[in-house]
Amino acid sequence: MSGSRLVRGTRSRLFLYVAVVVVVGMAVYVFHGAQLQLDDARKVADKCQQQQESLSAQLQGKNSLLFNCTYKLQLVNYLFLSV
Repeated sequence: MSGSRLVRGTRSRLFLYVAVVVVVGMAVYVFHGAQLQLDDARKVADKCQQQQESLSAQLQGKNSLLFNCTYKLQLVNYLFLSV
């Protein structure tokens, strides 16, 4: 009787060890997947940041050009209207 109890205890311990290994393996797998998604999100964020900086620089240049054109038009209007 004690032999069968020992076998049952060994089987339950073996099952517990296998279950722990499976759970740890699943946790590592999920963590790895999360890390991959995080890396992809960082790459997309960096790309968006670069595009935003590029568009901001382009807009700054166009604003400067618009300001210069507006200033020249005002100057021309002032010169012709004051004559």
